[in-house]
Amino acid sequence: MMWARGIDPTVDLGWNWTPEGVLALGQTLKEAGVPLHVNGCWLPGGWEELYKKNTIWMEGVSVANGVTRKWPCYLNYDTTYAHDFLVNQMQAFQTAGLRIAAVWFDYEDIPAEWDGGYAVQKGSAECAAKYPPGVLDTFATYKPFMEALRTKILDAALVDPIHEVFPQAPVSNFGEMATGKFGVAVPCVYVDNRALQQNWKLDRPITPEEADAIYFPPVLHVVSAALATKVPGKLAVPYFSRFCPMSADPRWAMPMSSGIFRELIRHSFLRGADSVFLYNAGNGPYTINLPDRALWLGSIEDARSVYDELLSFREFPDHGTPMNREVRRLRAPAWSGPGWRCRIRCWCGPSPSARSRRRST
Repeated sequence: MMWARGIDPTVDLGWNWTPEGVLALGQTLKEAGVPLHVNGCWLPGGWEELYKKNTIWMEGVSVANGVTRKWPCYLNYDTTYAHDFLVNQMQAFQTAGLRIAAVWFDYEDIPAEWDGGYAVQKGSAECAAKYPPGVLDTFATYKPFMEALRTKILDAALVDPIHEVFPQAPVSNFGEMATGKFGVAVPCVYVDNRALQQNWKLDRPITPEEADAIYFPPVLHVVSAALATKVPGKLAVPYFSRFCPMSADPRWAMPMSSGIFRELIRHSFLRGADSVFLYNAGNGPYTINLPDRALWLGSIEDARSVYDELLSFREFPDHGTPMNREVRRLRAPAWSGPGWRCRIRCWCGPSPSARSRRRST
């Protein structure tokens, strides 16, 4: 019934999964004629899978949480272990007669240009000697080098093993913008309640309407910026969560309203999104007293209703070109709309200016 409405549940290879359970769910989806999307493929040792042969280790502070951690020298990577592990995972599906339609990774760790790695790499003379001359001179020279290195590593560690078994399956990674061999851009569009904490003075309780006004512009900006840089020939699928509580303070226990969430999805489709990925598990890092089940299931209905609505005009999102990606305040008019020029000659008025106005309208 869900697939009839364009909604496809993912098969998760994370959290409390078992190989038997995953394959059983895959068989159930196959029998129902539903495409098999695999989500959350994990490397069993995390980032350490990429650095089992590294011999240069340093200590440094993580910018993300301020905790001192151990760091490898980024250039001493080896993707062999990750490659072999994922090939074996994919072959288990293949042996069971299952064909994977797409793989959605959630690898958010090092190596990367963010999280303080620059200072650590530069601070070790032994590690710094492995970098090309000039790369570690400034963060401005380091950043593009690391972006390219991360792309190269993730291509070999995550994408190549999937395509070795299922060459037709597009592969994505949470937050990545379809660089390298990734076939899908997946911008993170989470309604994070820290936005309320940062933008509201506690002289009185915040209302749902006021919360929406704070939430909406930045998340629409994330979607719009990502879609503006969409790579030709690749997909763009925003990763949505109507509420991902990152602050445990009960004063900010307020999700985006259903109506505004639907508006966000509607604008995303009209600005060039190919589909949407709903993160609606409700397991953010903090538990807040909310009607969780109703909220997460409701987000599916929100997406379904917008999808049904736009299917009535599908020639526009399917074949049109987005005409506006501007982001304003919620209380100001916001519009999106794809369109294209007529292929026939038509007389629209007595002057070129009038003709332009008519086309714009």
